[in-house]
Amino acid sequence: MRWRNLAFAAVAVTALASVHFSAAAAAQEPTAAPSPCPKTLKFAGSLYLDTDTRVPAAEVGPQVGETEPNPAQCALPDRLKVYRRIGHNSTQEVVYYVDSGTAEVFRSAGETGFPGAGPVRWLVLLLVLGIILFAAVPAIVAHLRQPPVEVGGGGRDWTDDA
Repeated sequence: MRWRNLAFAAVAVTALASVHFSAAAAAQEPTAAPSPCPKTLKFAGSLYLDTDTRVPAAEVGPQVGETEPNPAQCALPDRLKVYRRIGHNSTQEVVYYVDSGTAEVFRSAGETGFPGAGPVRWLVLLLVLGIILFAAVPAIVAHLRQPPVEVGGGGRDWTDDA
């Protein structure tokens, strides 16, 4: 009987605490509007994020390529021209003309894809080599121990027996 009362008291305290915390959370208003979806572009296998920084035309270098298909939600379309920013490495920053005459800087967010893709390729290569060696080495060793039986035998033509 006493255990039931303790269990009931624990449930009641938990319910009151959850009501208190949910009321406190409902009373708070969001301080800022949700941030807009940042524009992204994919170039040379890397994802670039919009920095909302405009640069003058004097800092825009030659074209370095085109954007690639990007599955992100707010992605720029593919096959758009991407330019080099003078004084910066194109693997870190590129420039894209958002409007005619308005150039924006996009900074690299890193390579896309599986982070351990390099070691996985090597492991697959080692596995394939292991399978080939597992099949080839026993066959080679067996032939070295006992060569295959020749047809016909020592010096005779195989048609002699017919």
